Amino acid sequence: MSVCDVKLYIGNSNVLQLGTTDDPVANSITGTTDTAATVTGTIYDMSGTEVTGETWPVTLSHNTNGIYQAVLSDTLSLTEHTNYQIVISATGSAGEKGKWTVVKKAEVRECE
Repeated sequence: MSVCDVKLYIGNSNVLQLGTTDDPVANSITGTTDTAATVTGTIYDMSGTEVTGETWPVTLSHNTNGIYQAVLSDTLSLTEHTNYQIVISATGSAGEKGKWTVVKKAEVRECE
């Protein structure tokens, strides 16, 4: 399958994403873009507790061309400069399983 993209901005509606234009979610057997995968995501603090402010896991819906996304609530309980573990799991249309884990730091969005 493919890469995940996550940014955590405090007080914003963040987006979890699996797949990109250059690296879409693909069937690992045929190599073709998989538009019928089941994809979910959960955000944990570094002690393994689910972050409050959202009902987990969220479902990432197929957007276009093998890109799956979920918009998260702007009320996630995030602390600035704190790391969180994001876990995205997928079951491809042929039943193959994939899991991605990434650690991201929550930040306040600022103008430059």
